[in-house]
Amino acid sequence: LWEFPTLSFEDLRRIQDVPFRYNQATHFLRVSVVAKKLTGEVTLSAADGSALRVEPTGRAFWRPAARGAAEVQLDSVEAARQLPATLETLWLTASVLAAQVVS
Repeated sequence: LWEFPTLSFEDLRRIQDVPFRYNQATHFLRVSVVAKKLTGEVTLSAADGSALRVEPTGRAFWRPAARGAAEVQLDSVEAARQLPATLETLWLTASVLAAQVVS
């Protein structure tokens, strides 16, 4: 998640699902719209109105779908960035990307 600002727009468009933790619960954002600003900030939005925003520094924020819900910082993402890159942490912080098979 924190590496999204470093990805090309082509790679960002392949993101389908993004798991993240907030308030001791695991959430999944089914991506329907991707936007990347010139500053490098990436916003991934879902059809239900929820969105993830990732700053170029890697700080991540979530805006729940509930009407009028405030954006919250995802402290768990920041904590995960500090963990050693083991197979478990890589799996826990992975996203689902679409792939095309050309035959």
